[in-house]
Amino acid sequence: MSICRRAPILFTILTIAALASSARAMEFMDPEQVKVGMKGVGKSVFKGTKIEEFQVEVLGVMKKVYLGHDLILVKCSGANLEQTGVVAGMSGSPVFIDGKLIGAVSMTYGFAKEPIAEITPIKAMLEVMRRPDLPDQGMLNLPSDGAGMAGGFRPIPVPLTVSGFDTRLCSEFSGPFEKHGLKLMPGSGEVGGADSAAAVQIEPGSAVGVSLIRGDMNASGIGTVTWREGNRIVAFGHPMYLGGSIEMPMCGGVIHAIMPSLEFSFKLFSPTAPIGVVTQDRATGIAGTIGPKVAMIPVRVKVQSEQDAREFNYEILNNKTLTANLLPLVIVNSLLHQQQQRNDVTIQAEMTVKLKGYPAFQHRRWFTGPFAIMASMEELAAPIDLLMSNNFEKIAIESVAVDLHITPGQELLTIYRVTADRERAKPGDNLHLTIFLDAYRGEQRVEEMDVVIPKETPEGQMHVLVTTPDSALMYDLSEAGEKMAPRSVRQMVKFLERIGPENQLVVQGYARRRGMVIAGEKYPNLPPSMLRLLANSRETGTSSPTETSLLFEKRKTLDRIVAGGQVVWVTVER
Repeated sequence: MSICRRAPILFTILTIAALASSARAMEFMDPEQVKVGMKGVGKSVFKGTKIEEFQVEVLGVMKKVYLGHDLILVKCSGANLEQTGVVAGMSGSPVFIDGKLIGAVSMTYGFAKEPIAEITPIKAMLEVMRRPDLPDQGMLNLPSDGAGMAGGFRPIPVPLTVSGFDTRLCSEFSGPFEKHGLKLMPGSGEVGGADSAAAVQIEPGSAVGVSLIRGDMNASGIGTVTWREGNRIVAFGHPMYLGGSIEMPMCGGVIHAIMPSLEFSFKLFSPTAPIGVVTQDRATGIAGTIGPKVAMIPVRVKVQSEQDAREFNYEILNNKTLTANLLPLVIVNSLLHQQQQRNDVTIQAEMTVKLKGYPAFQHRRWFTGPFAIMASMEELAAPIDLLMSNNFEKIAIESVAVDLHITPGQELLTIYRVTADRERAKPGDNLHLTIFLDAYRGEQRVEEMDVVIPKETPEGQMHVLVTTPDSALMYDLSEAGEKMAPRSVRQMVKFLERIGPENQLVVQGYARRRGMVIAGEKYPNLPPSMLRLLANSRETGTSSPTETSLLFEKRKTLDRIVAGGQVVWVTVER
């Protein structure tokens, strides 16, 4: 009986003690209280998962220098920082003076001779952690050169380490990431066992990061936890890429070593499996919640070579800004693993993209020459970029499948001459075309094609364009200009399906006949009364007249890539 009575009392006492301890732990120091000469300690991980201390001495408080916020200037020492300087991956390292948290190490100066850093005040970071999580609000780019930072200081780069990747290519792919403050570097895959996600403790000073790619290749950015309240954390002390309200997988990290560098030393690390979700990416830090999961985009890449076939499986971040930059990495990674060279090759590519709420669409392309691998990864990523950044609605990509067939050598045919069997014809006549093509380092090749002149073809000059799919599309778009721009996701998908493949001959016939483009759709055969009504209407801002109309289109698939184009003129008589 007495034990039962004491239990609630004991629980109450322990609860009050815990709250008191939490209140003491949550004592912060504002920049106004920080004085020159004050000394304190910072916390970060420099090896494994053990949090170590380093020392700081306050050099000054810089007022209103970063988007209206103060920054605290400090000199760091200990933990071998005198030799390495401020280390990429230390972003978010909490700094305490007299047991009170003043903020996070967040900025430094490139090629600095001493480990001098700036600290983002904790008050500004807590505002990020306590913001309500909202749907994706877009992003704002800061200059990649750090313009606007006090005295040349800039956010400490976030090391974006990639594993399973040819590290020699890091410099070739670094551009799109560096403009967002991400430093592409070689790294390691996910850890398991004792260092798995379940075993890594997340507290102020722990390594924390964001997973961008998982599977047969890994790419993750790493920083440090500044503060934790329940399952909410705040880290970095600066943005990852200023994404606003976001959803990105949060991971822990195991530090293998500090890699010294004159430009920027960095933490060589392995990420854990996801442990939560990052929901805020703001000017003074990132914040998120431990526990929830966020879906990534499954990507399957199958590479067929002359020797064998191999399949690679990945998951990439579903993000408006970064997804289109990540897809090229997994494509080129798969190609180089299978091909292991970048000489002259020909690549046949077919990409299938499944969209939530829309039919899946296929994108077929061919690439050849010494830059075929690089061209393939850029061109295949372009539709993803277009869809993710569209102005109509938020797109959910459910999966991406890429099938690549790669053969050695250039397989290229160039159109250099086209002849027709007649100069004058009537509607309904058959027009026979002879197409002469030059083969790359090979003999001349001749293709024959027949087209029927439609019965509704008007009298006068008809020009027959013999070219490639992409050139035919550009010609078709050129007359209507911006009025042919897609005005919905459905039109965007339709437009993307018209691109490629490059191994086709396209024959198009055009006549001088007025038509109209309305809301991104072409109407070449409207009656005169409708043309007059649309031309005079003031409420059709999405319409535009066209002076020529497409009469017919025919395609022929070849075994090589086609380049170039020629025009044949035929007089139509009635």
